[in-house]
This record gives sequence, C-alpha cells and structure tokens, in this order.
Amino acid sequence: MPSEPQRYRWTAIGILVSGITIPTLPMFYLSHSLADTAVFAAAQTDPLSAQAITQTIAQNTDTPPDLNWGEPGGSQLVMDMADDLLEFYQWGEPGGSRAGSVCTIAPYSERLESIHGVIEVWSDRPLMIWQNRGENPASRVAISDLGTYLSNQTVEPTDTTIRYDGEPLQPGQFYDLIFLDTANDDTLVSFSTLSATDRDAVSTELAQLEAQVIASGATEEELALWRSRFFIQHDLRLLYDGLDALFSVENPSPELVQRQQELLMSLCVPTQKE
Repeated sequence: MPSEPQRYRWTAIGILVSGITIPTLPMFYLSHSLADTAVFAAAQTDPLSAQAITQTIAQNTDTPPDLNWGEPGGSQLVMDMADDLLEFYQWGEPGGSRAGSVCTIAPYSERLESIHGVIEVWSDRPLMIWQNRGENPASRVAISDLGTYLSNQTVEPTDTTIRYDGEPLQPGQFYDLIFLDTANDDTLVSFSTLSATDRDAVSTELAQLEAQVIASGATEEELALWRSRFFIQHDLRLLYDGLDALFSVENPSPELVQRQQELLMSLCVPTQKE
C-alpha cells in the first residue's frame, strides 16, 4: 500500500495545500470535497475566480426528487421504488469524477459531494462501493486513520463492493479510503462519520422504521429500499448509507441489479481523459 499522506487541515497558522501554507484561517478540518478546496484556494488569490467557482457548483437551485411513498405496506411497486431512488441519485447538473482506474462511490463520491456538499456516514462498518475503469482494476481496498491501517482487504477484478471488516469506526472522526489497482497506482479520498449524538438518534429512528416495514410483510428487497429512502430523505442527507442499503441486498432481483449498474455508471462519468 502507498505511504500515508498528510491529511489536509485548517490550522491556527494556516492551511497546507500541496505544500503551500496560506495564513490567517481558523482551526477546523478542510472539507475533502475537491470543489470546496478549489473555492478556498481561489479565494486567497482571486475573489472573482472563487465567486465564479462557487456559482458553478451552486447551479442546482431546484430541490432533488421527493420520494413520496406513503406508508409501508401500501401499494408501492418495488421497481417503482428503485426507479425513484435511481432518479434521486442521478439528480443534479451533469458531472463526473476524476479520471483514473478507480472511481469511488461510497463512502465518498466526487459527483454527489459537488451537488449536495459534504456527506457524513452513519454506519460504523460502511459498504465501500466503486467502479473499475480501464485495464487496471482495484486489487486492494483499505481504510486508515492518520497512519494506522484499520483494514486492508483484497478484492477481485470484478468486485465493485466490499464491507469494511475492521474495528467499528468511531463517531465524529475523519478517515482515509485508499484503493490500490493492479498497476500499484493508488486512489485516496477522505470521509467522516456522524457525531455520537447524531449516530444514536439515526439508529433509533431507523429501528422504528424497520419494525414498521417488517410488520407490513415486506421482502428483504423492499426493506432495503425503505432503508435507502430513510437515509437519503433524512435531515442529515445520509446518501452513502442510502447507497449502502441499496447495494447490500443478498439476492437482488435482476431488475434491481440493472438499477445498481445504471447508478454506478451515472456516478462515474469521467470529467476528462487521462
């Protein structure tokens, strides 16, 4: 695996971005959204440029599709529910991801965060989702915490998901997600988990929903779709946990598999060729 990089931070003396320190900024973590990084960097040298970038990112003024399914046990059709979820994740201005052999989807997606802002993770053992591109697919996936690898998992060339198998992730923390491809090139992104208070509150609300859905006689697939809807419509906009639910069905129907593949493609359109 590659050596552990310096994590970007705001500090009392400045911000370190690619070895350049910019002073007079307060102390808190720098958003791992590349769009946010571009705005902050541009603002230091050219406020008009920063304004233009911000306006480009904020082109989506409409609200995303509303998933008005009524109550569990109603007349919803499973594939209609899946189509609604697909439409939600595809909403927004066309965009893509950085060119490379691996496109990360969860728990970090460049496209989703450029549209919705920074998205935190509820699960303490998240599902890692990606798409391979080109001739060098991912061979290993790891999560690290400031130099300490918490997991380092081998994946097959045809894999696009794997469940994190390390110790439970702690609330309110930043972690690095690292992919190593078969050419030994790495892709590194960062993500953060919910605070303990928010995580507990979401867990309580989710348990109530699950009890209601199970009591309605729902199938495993229907339960997963309701879980996904719960996460993405939550006030905290837990879009990665919504994807986790959507891709975690043990025996998905062919129709759901098709929607999953469409979703992978739509979230991983390269912004440019290498």
